[in-house]
Amino acid sequence: FPSHDRCRYLQGLRKPEDISCIVIHHSGPPNGTLESHAQYHANKWGAGIAYHIAIDKGRILQLNDLLSMTYHSGNNNTYTVGIVINRDLSNSDLTDLERKLLYAAILSVKAVLPIKEIRGHRELPTCNTACPVTSENRIREDVFTLEQQIEQADTSQKKAEIAYRMPIVS
Repeated sequence: FPSHDRCRYLQGLRKPEDISCIVIHHSGPPNGTLESHAQYHANKWGAGIAYHIAIDKGRILQLNDLLSMTYHSGNNNTYTVGIVINRDLSNSDLTDLERKLLYAAILSVKAVLPIKEIRGHRELPTCNTACPVTSENRIREDVFTLEQQIEQADTSQKKAEIAYRMPIVS
């Protein structure tokens, strides 16, 4: 089989402990709807849309069960969750809103699965692509910073500071 065709025979749900990586994608040219991308993926791989989560038109959308086996990353699908920004990023970088939504989606996935790394599609073995055409290092650094801020905000001292600053309602 050509490498991408092998994926169509790997179906079903995966074990949460087997999923260790989030893969970031952009939909690339041509810009289209999630429905048009689903049709393209169905024609190419015999299944619906390949991504688990999409950032689209100011929303985070879950497209597939996080445990489902989808075909978004060549031969790297058994251990990955795919998040797509539904826009061609080769012409302009993520907007502030897209970036915030992407980070929220990443943190949400990390809250329920044992994710160890975040990679761009192009950083995976056997994936010869420029996708996602944005800085994966910035994404990783920003998510790490957010996680640190969340962890610091979760201390009892920080909670006491926040409670002390809250206005008294009479």
